[in-house]
Amino acid sequence: MTQSGDVNFNTSASAPFEFPARDFGAAVVIYAITLLAYSYLLYAKAQFIWDDDSYVLNNAALRNPDGLRQIWLGILPDPHVYPVPQYYPMTLTSFWLEHQLWSLNPIGYHVVNVLLHATSAMLLWLILRRLDVPGAWVIAAIFAVHPVQVESVAWITERKNVLSGLFYISSLYMYLRFCGLDPRAPRLGSRPLWYTWALIFFVAALLSKSVTGSLPAVVLLVIWWKRGPLKLSDILPLIPFFILAIAMGQVTRWMEWNIVGAHSLEHLTVPQKLIVAGRAPWFYVGKLIWPAGLSFIYPRWDIDPPQILQFTYALMTIGALVALFLLRDRIGRGPVIAALFFVGTLVPALGFFTVYPQRYSFVADHFQYLACIGIFAIVVAIFHNQTRSAVAMRVLSAIAILALSLMTWQRTRAFVDLKSLWTDTIEKNPAAWMAWNNLGSLLLAEGNVSDAANAFQRAVELKPDHGDAITGLGVVALRKDDLAVAEQKFRESLRVAPPDSPTAANAHANLANLYSRENRFDDAIHEYKEAIALEPHSGDWIDELGMIYFTQGRTDLAVECFDRMLKLDPDSIAGHINMGHAMSRLGRSRDALAHWQIAVKQKPGDYQLINSMGTAYVRLGMRDEAIACFRRALEIKPDYEVARKNLQAIGAN
Repeated sequence: MTQSGDVNFNTSASAPFEFPARDFGAAVVIYAITLLAYSYLLYAKAQFIWDDDSYVLNNAALRNPDGLRQIWLGILPDPHVYPVPQYYPMTLTSFWLEHQLWSLNPIGYHVVNVLLHATSAMLLWLILRRLDVPGAWVIAAIFAVHPVQVESVAWITERKNVLSGLFYISSLYMYLRFCGLDPRAPRLGSRPLWYTWALIFFVAALLSKSVTGSLPAVVLLVIWWKRGPLKLSDILPLIPFFILAIAMGQVTRWMEWNIVGAHSLEHLTVPQKLIVAGRAPWFYVGKLIWPAGLSFIYPRWDIDPPQILQFTYALMTIGALVALFLLRDRIGRGPVIAALFFVGTLVPALGFFTVYPQRYSFVADHFQYLACIGIFAIVVAIFHNQTRSAVAMRVLSAIAILALSLMTWQRTRAFVDLKSLWTDTIEKNPAAWMAWNNLGSLLLAEGNVSDAANAFQRAVELKPDHGDAITGLGVVALRKDDLAVAEQKFRESLRVAPPDSPTAANAHANLANLYSRENRFDDAIHEYKEAIALEPHSGDWIDELGMIYFTQGRTDLAVECFDRMLKLDPDSIAGHINMGHAMSRLGRSRDALAHWQIAVKQKPGDYQLINSMGTAYVRLGMRDEAIACFRRALEIKPDYEVARKNLQAIGAN
């Protein structure tokens, strides 16, 4: 029973709040507004940002002919050499497929992210409409264009969110058909088929991002909402879903702990976890209702030591859920279901589990990618029940969607490139030491050593034990040829960083680079070995180690390094060039040519490489081919005397 003005989720799908558009037209509009909201990414030719380099830009598995096997089975021999620190093979497979289509053009990856997000919004509309949720289309449209979603859509690595979200919603769509909650679905004949597809989509969702494991619990909530008390027949079909969710959750937890490095973080006490878990939902609700000041990194709350007032949020969260439950006979079960969906979907990101992002902040926009649907449903339902005029509702909805779309368009500007991202983050959160460090690295790569030093110094001031920023200061000193200071900084970084962390590996590698410059090759070899032991998939360090062996005349060891590098990245130009030189030194000219021919396809203007190919042809007695190479080298660089002398040596003009 409901009373006038109550928030009721059980309104008929034919309520005046629904837009009078045919299904196809309504779906097209969802795609159109999503594409328009994210159009700045395409207009500005948005680039790769932050860890897009490890997931896409420098991910050798995407270029490796054996890449798909590595993506799906590479975790089995040794998880430490898996292409990325999380086992999400569906996500990586999507990147692999795109790499075959448009290589490293970031626009293609952005377009796919936007289309996946728009498709999820469209399917969400179909589900909500078939569950008789009032304003189903408006909820889906808000999901599509709300600015809090930009972090998931505009950040290519967060393909994890948009892909897993699509599979999650698809699985729910199929399961509702299976369990009879979709009145438009065939009654009996197709039920096994719907169940099979629901299970397949759920597995795909888990293999894209394991936080989607909450789906079976959500299904039970929906069944309770629509049918009342749960029966054994409602629970039994979901047991395989729960088992798969738990299993994949354990895999992710193990990877997060042992590979990502969550074990090295400060672990929250039970009271601290309760504070974070209580406060985070209200933070997210605030950003959904008033999406101002959105930031890539939010300030990390001070919860040490915990104070009694900090538990107020947790009490408010529990109180709100209890109140909605107790009011279910008056306002319907919909609101409590939406609230439970919101909080339950957030559980993996509420601080109960130690995850690496806690090092920077307890909250992030992309954590609530799916959870936000519950709040959107509650807000729209309130407006729907309080506004009796269909025209007024349409106008209000159009204004809200337009405003959110414009905010999203504006928010995407922060995700165009790395400099935009870190400057925007620092503007919103000046204490974001990670942003200062990453800005320093970017400035250093651009050759702006002075500003880079200032950024690294600011990061260290904010976090004195920030090993990466200390290493950055060491690299700055190295650029200035102040080798003593550089070594001091690298050693300091090793003292403050966890010994098995990527930070320690980077410090070891920089020490190796320093010692190599000083011709302290044995020390450099030791440091590179330390770095590679911590990061076995770092091909550049393996190549550098090989070059030191090559310089020392230890060619067999150099070949081992170059071979290992090429197994990690078969398309590595440096790997093929260096292996060619090693083969040439060993007198294996044909093998040298084989590697150089692969490299020259990617570097057709490398006159030195072409000249080296000419010398290999000379050794093989292939005079015409040698002459062609030397002449080609001179065409590229007419004053290249080495090639000219080589031509003269073989009697060619």
